[in-house]
Amino acid sequence: MKNYIIIILLFVSCLTAQQKSDQQYASSVYTLSKGLDLPLGTLIAAFNISALILKNNVKPLTVDEINQLNTNDIWKFERNLTGNWDRKAKTASDVFLYSSIFYPAFLYLQKDISKDALPIALIWLETLTLNLGLTDLTKALVSRKRPYLYGDKASLGEKQKYDNQRSFFSGHTSTSAASCFMLAKIYQDYHPQDKRLPYIWSFTAAIPAITAYLRIKAGKHFYTDVIAGYLVGAAVGMTVPELHKIDNKFSTGATMLPNGQLGLRLTYSF
Repeated sequence: MKNYIIIILLFVSCLTAQQKSDQQYASSVYTLSKGLDLPLGTLIAAFNISALILKNNVKPLTVDEINQLNTNDIWKFERNLTGNWDRKAKTASDVFLYSSIFYPAFLYLQKDISKDALPIALIWLETLTLNLGLTDLTKALVSRKRPYLYGDKASLGEKQKYDNQRSFFSGHTSTSAASCFMLAKIYQDYHPQDKRLPYIWSFTAAIPAITAYLRIKAGKHFYTDVIAGYLVGAAVGMTVPELHKIDNKFSTGATMLPNGQLGLRLTYSF
């Protein structure tokens, strides 16, 4: 249900964007374009729908499968994480995740940013939904088992939950990174000479890092899970705003793939 609601919101926003497509806002940093936002919205929807279909086909591990798990199947430098299990850390990671999603709202306190409410809102929505689609699709394809499944601290009931094979990569970390890095990227694009930028970037880099640490401590993820999540989220958070910049060096549009499917074309001019 969460995925369907997000996808619906995305396409409503894209329809709104069409009304001002190819229009550059006076003194704005970003612009909306049918050539970018509609193909990107279609791609995001495809990622999320595919992830939902694949996720529904993944069944929780049985008791026998859980009992047969062997730590020797884990990379040596991550085996020590199988003993982690901390409910307080899990709750704290949830707080960091859900609060970080709304951090970009502080951008609207800046008058020069708030006047561009529509493009900023669409960039925000596209960033979160693109990251969600990439994260969920990867989780469904990889189906990596969570660290706590190998240990003896979590109850059998916990080990049999539906999400016990969604370790790679960390969605909490990727979402937090996407939202935070998007915030810093947008602020920098509007205020490139602001002396507070080092502090803003330090803050936005620290929040997903803390979230990653808490997810590891909670027994939910391995090191590689949170590192990948951090990198993917940060990349999405900076790329989506960059694609919408008026003076960027990217050109985008729809293209037909060899298999007959519609894709998003992205080129960079040096």
